[in-house]
Amino acid sequence: MLFQEAELDRVGLASQQMAEIAELTDIDIAEAHHSKELLDTIEREMAPLKG
Repeated sequence: MLFQEAELDRVGLASQQMAEIAELTDIDIAEAHHSKELLDTIEREMAPLKG
């Protein structure tokens, strides 16, 4: 059960970060870089769940 909770926590965090990316306009280079950093974090966190 604990393992499943950890997986759900990862998915929840990724979901929050994806929502943050959606809010960014990428109107300037700083926001574009922030979007990329968030996406990289999501990919790293979700990698163990991909198999």
